[in-house]
Amino acid sequence: MSEPVHLSIVIPAFNEAGRLGPTLDAIEAFRRSRRYTSEVIVVDDCSLDGTARLAEMFAAGKDGYRILKNERNLGKGGAVRRGLLEARGAYRLFTDADLSTPIEQVDSFFPFFDGTADGTRYDIVIGSRRVRGARLDKRQPIHRESAGRLYSLLVRLLALRGFLDTQCGFKMFTARAAEEVCRRQTVTGFGFDVELLYIAVKVLRLK
Repeated sequence: MSEPVHLSIVIPAFNEAGRLGPTLDAIEAFRRSRRYTSEVIVVDDCSLDGTARLAEMFAAGKDGYRILKNERNLGKGGAVRRGLLEARGAYRLFTDADLSTPIEQVDSFFPFFDGTADGTRYDIVIGSRRVRGARLDKRQPIHRESAGRLYSLLVRLLALRGFLDTQCGFKMFTARAAEEVCRRQTVTGFGFDVELLYIAVKVLRLK
């Protein structure tokens, strides 16, 4: 029987050959510096630029890597869904291929899962670029940031009150939460984050 995995890191990737290498370097350095077990799952969504090959070359000879290749383009949401469902970790994070949120931020999430942060054991913890002290290693172009803020505002007004940033690509689930949410997921393209959170609000505890 294989060793239990504490943390699964899922990276959805479509034409990310230009950005994925440094991300994998950073994640591998992080994994080596932590005592808990982890795995990395890259889900290639039919990239045309050699993303899968780059990931395979990086993973060669290393433990804890899986490269999943979609047979057809499923969209980011579909890639995330596959990765989270095929993960083996007790905790399952998905992060963008550019790693705009430093991977070390994972450690700040664990206290919210085990109840040591505020006394509540949460099922899902989501990153936010809007909270005070948020750190971004890579910023989006100004027009994308503006559009993202407008979209988040509309979402908060219409569907998910209380969430400052629904689009941040850094969300972490317990294994049970990932399976509960992803099996109900229907949106695989733009806006899938909102559906995931909407489902979670109905059946789980979020922070």
